[in-house]
Amino acid sequence: MVTIGANIKRIRKEKKLSQRELGEKLGVSQQMIGQYENNTTPPKYETVKRIAKALGVPTSEIDPRADISTLEEALEELRKQKKEALQSFTQDEIFGDKFNAIYNRYKQQEAILCQQLKSLTKDTERQHLYETTGETIKKLRLKKGFTLTDMSSQTKLPISLLYRIENNLRSLNLDTLVKISRCLGVAAVDIDPNTVFEWGFGKETEADKLYNQLLNYFENLNHDGQKKAVEQLELLSKISDYQVTTPEKDIPSSK
Repeated sequence: MVTIGANIKRIRKEKKLSQRELGEKLGVSQQMIGQYENNTTPPKYETVKRIAKALGVPTSEIDPRADISTLEEALEELRKQKKEALQSFTQDEIFGDKFNAIYNRYKQQEAILCQQLKSLTKDTERQHLYETTGETIKKLRLKKGFTLTDMSSQTKLPISLLYRIENNLRSLNLDTLVKISRCLGVAAVDIDPNTVFEWGFGKETEADKLYNQLLNYFENLNHDGQKKAVEQLELLSKISDYQVTTPEKDIPSSK
């Protein structure tokens, strides 16, 4: 197998540089370059990037595994930029066309990077790090055996919206994320930590407060009290004044 050291030596010679000259570019000794090339002292990834820059080649030409590291850095930077861009909007602007255009552009770029990383990564334990929010939601939905119709019925969200979210074609606000997470039985932060911080900034929504208050009351009841509470909620759910509007379903397939 060709080593990192062998690649450094080959490219250095192709560039007609001596070990001393390359060392001067990097601010290290000729002996250190020799140790890199002989694999006596394997260079760290940051050092490989500096060597690649000094030799005027892509990092992956020295270390093919660096493709993953480079893409991971690009993904991290993209998510940072997305967070900063979205936080510049006020709560009144979050459903505007400009916001959705910016959000969707970042989501599409993120989906491309995630797909590239998944194709390169053999470590199955890291695969989930490269899932888009839509992919995570779809995987959790299928794991529960839900169709889009099932999830629409429980969340009271249109199938069209859920379909677009799963395919990364629609922005996802915190309130929608919370509804989906409750339906799937997981925490919102486990589906998309970025959305939680982009939209919520660590604050509870009014719906969260009511839900948690209701949960606290319920947990303080004994078995008979909990059964009674459920009966009362069932009665309330049949009163039209307290019902949410049933969304229209305009996606033909629920799979």
